Amino acid sequence: MRLSLLLSFLAWLPVCRFPAWGPSGRHRATRDTAPASAQAPRSAPVPEPVEPEPDPAPAPAVRGEAEPSPIRPYTRWQIPDYSALCDLTLRHKNRWSLSYKDGQDACYVATSLVEDGVVVAASSTDLLDAALTEFTPSPRVRAYAVDPRAATMARESEQRLLARMIREAAAA
Repeated sequence: MRLSLLLSFLAWLPVCRFPAWGPSGRHRATRDTAPASAQAPRSAPVPEPVEPEPDPAPAPAVRGEAEPSPIRPYTRWQIPDYSALCDLTLRHKNRWSLSYKDGQDACYVATSLVEDGVVVAASSTDLLDAALTEFTPSPRVRAYAVDPRAATMARESEQRLLARMIREAAAA
């Protein structure tokens, strides 16, 4: 066991890179092994810098062109009473999904997350809050686990009762 562990460690050792060996790739620091006096001088001359040409003057603005609007396009359309809608959303987020639909009389819309197809709309956040607070969804009917022995006993009891009723009706 110890020998196999030692052999696997020795096989793994050349693959590893330890931080003491330095980083790999382009981050490795290059060191010259030759002394500075033995380096070859550069033979290519360095070109002299040239000044760039000045840009031409901008054309004068023509009157009548479309001037930029001082209002940014994404700020032109805003939801009225947005903070009240956010408060309403936080209050009713467990049962309702709230949204705003522009261009309608009842612009604040709530869609039920509990029941399919239930949508409530109002013209103000106060009305929508009152409607959502008063609206109670129908209770859910939960299925309970039935004991198979109890179900069998109930069936047998019903069959005995039915058989007795048939006998009484036949005797009469």
